[in-house]
Amino acid sequence: MKLRVFLHNKYESVFSDSRTGSIIKNISVGFVAKSLSILLSIFFQIPITLSVLSKTEYGIWLTLFSISSWLVYFDFGLGHGLRNKLTEALAEGDLKKGKLIVSTTYRSFFIIFFSIIILFSLVAYWLPWGKILNTSLIPQNDMLILVYFSFICSLLNFIANLINTVLAANHLSRISDFLLLTTQIVILLAIIFIKYSPLDNKLIPFGIVLSLAPLIINVIASVYFFQKKFKKISPSINLFDKAYLRDVFSVSIKFFVIQMTMLIIFGTDNILITQLYSSAEVTTYNIVYRYLSVIPIAFGIITVPLWTMYTDAFKKKDILWVDKTIKRLLKLFILASIFILTMVFLCNWVLKIWLNSAFAPSIIFVFFLAIYNLQLIWNNIFIIPLNAIGKLNLQMGFAIFAAIINIPLALFLSNYIESILSVVIANILSLLFSSIAVTCQYYLVLSKAKNEHKNHFNMSI
Repeated sequence: MKLRVFLHNKYESVFSDSRTGSIIKNISVGFVAKSLSILLSIFFQIPITLSVLSKTEYGIWLTLFSISSWLVYFDFGLGHGLRNKLTEALAEGDLKKGKLIVSTTYRSFFIIFFSIIILFSLVAYWLPWGKILNTSLIPQNDMLILVYFSFICSLLNFIANLINTVLAANHLSRISDFLLLTTQIVILLAIIFIKYSPLDNKLIPFGIVLSLAPLIINVIASVYFFQKKFKKISPSINLFDKAYLRDVFSVSIKFFVIQMTMLIIFGTDNILITQLYSSAEVTTYNIVYRYLSVIPIAFGIITVPLWTMYTDAFKKKDILWVDKTIKRLLKLFILASIFILTMVFLCNWVLKIWLNSAFAPSIIFVFFLAIYNLQLIWNNIFIIPLNAIGKLNLQMGFAIFAAIINIPLALFLSNYIESILSVVIANILSLLFSSIAVTCQYYLVLSKAKNEHKNHFNMSI
């Protein structure tokens, strides 16, 4: 009896705070969906893919896909602006403003990305893709088919993917996790079909499937949710507010600069490895990275819903909730460190079972890639609340510095470290100053917010 009363009171105390209750729902449901997505995308898709494509072919596709992902950074930060501004509008209960924000963002995205599609379509045909991808394995015509599908689908998907930002602003990131799971199921089934098909060249259908699947899922989700749950804030072609665009652009341009610097740091890894070493080494890098990324992905299940929650909390002056949340995340970081370092020592054993082949990367490489993953987790703990309230200047400055030194540092280290380890160490060193800076900035912002809250409370008394 006492236990039942205790559990009931505990349940009431947790869910009486709507923000915390929403987070628990998103995390618990998202955990199931993300776990299944990880299981499908990493532990099932990769072994099946390597039975369909050679290690070199898979490396070529990974490099091409990473290049196509570069173009989505040219949204000038409007996606992050939508997340912050729509969350604020919904916190105020202003659905009319929310509809205007959504409509303006969608129209802006269509203008930006259709312009990029037209420009890319004209330029791509003349680019030496064989040299860019450091391969002569694929005929030029086949290469162009892959290039056009991956690039154009990525650009269109960036517009369709805005539905996930709208879901996050409504504290429904768990639905985004299910959309991701659906995409992974479709891709896995398609890869199995390709594996047993009589096609001689399987790289092209593989590339087409991986390009089209997320686009189709996001388009279907957008149509459904804007006709049902989000009808009152659904985009309208007749609504466009230049004043809102100017307001959000002041923050968005900072996000854009940060995105461009992250593109240089994260988006060039596969290209650097391809040019310095080989396409096969891209596969090695990505397999180990995906193996270790289980921990950052699991951590992301918790942190992804927090962006809009932080915006809501700061808007409502709930500073204590922010402080408690960060403290809990730091405790989880210790647990994540233990798990990921355990994965380092089990790596070769797991990869041998997982891939059913003699795949044995250097333990030093695996260790440094683990440190790199932990560094990304640490940064996100403090970057997300700062992003949520638009505190971007310091982060932007250090991000620019990291981007400037990243590639020269990787090239310099490659002279002394003749392996893909050079790229990993360059990334860690490039982000080190930023890691320190955002941590310090968060605590300064928190301290200032606490003092302002305390003074406001004393004045109200």
